[in-house]
Amino acid sequence: MTNLKNIALVVLLLMNIGLLMVLWFQPMPHERIGGPPEKGPAPPPRRAEGFLVKALDLDAEQRADLKDLRDEHFDETRGIHKEIRATKRSMFDALLAAEPDTTAAKQFAAEYGDQLEKIDALLIQHYLDIRALCSPAQQEELRKVFRQAIRRPRR
Repeated sequence: MTNLKNIALVVLLLMNIGLLMVLWFQPMPHERIGGPPEKGPAPPPRRAEGFLVKALDLDAEQRADLKDLRDEHFDETRGIHKEIRATKRSMFDALLAAEPDTTAAKQFAAEYGDQLEKIDALLIQHYLDIRALCSPAQQEELRKVFRQAIRRPRR
């Protein structure tokens, strides 16, 4: 019995040491800032498109138009998201330098805000384009779906 307890104790000890090593050697968030550029943001899962098709009860033509609108929207925003990541990286580079350059960091922050504004403008247009596909009843359902999405906390 004590032999089994000793084995269990050694296994647990090794697991704890392994966990501590993983946590210890994992890069901190600030170390990742200047790291290699990330891939562009993946478009939201197709599951969301399927949900919208189902919620709005779109016909085949509307589904095809929605897919085209969605693809166009993500093509337009993908480049801006890439610019946003580069701008944010530059902002932190300016702050993390031996002599932090707050003026440059503030300029990058303003540029970042402008880029977010572009994304929002494209989102507004995307919503209006989807709305234009819909019948009046579907437009009301679309309004409900978007209201729900706004209220839902991000994960």
